[in-house]
Amino acid sequence: MSGFSSEQLRILAAFADALLPADEGVAPHVTAELLALRVEEFLSRLGGISLVGLGLLLWVFDLSVPLVLARFKRFVNLDRDERVRYVRAWDESRLYLRRSALLALKTVVTMVYGSIPEVQLAIGYAPGNIVQGTVALASAARAEPVS
Repeated sequence: MSGFSSEQLRILAAFADALLPADEGVAPHVTAELLALRVEEFLSRLGGISLVGLGLLLWVFDLSVPLVLARFKRFVNLDRDERVRYVRAWDESRLYLRRSALLALKTVVTMVYGSIPEVQLAIGYAPGNIVQGTVALASAARAEPVS
């Protein structure tokens, strides 16, 4: 699989904008569209099943507005305030599956957002590979004698 369809990227960008609006975030030049592309790239590295699973979740998320808000619109066609209200409705749902699905989507998007070097700089973290940095710190701690 080559990646998300253009519609899935549009849904993902709309979700990212509702979750992490660029004009209110720590890195204003990291747009929702850029974030959607970075999420697609990340999931492509994990394998096809990740893209398929999140892609299906994006379609369900986009098309279930009538069931959640009683509005006959797609998520991508809602204004930002309605999108935020819709995300909140999923977050506060009595249905465990809906809350879990939203948590999966939020986790992937925020994890990828936090991996963008501009975001890392903005929050005071030195950009780089977190795993390599952790390994280097652990090695340095083992090398120092304990007093």
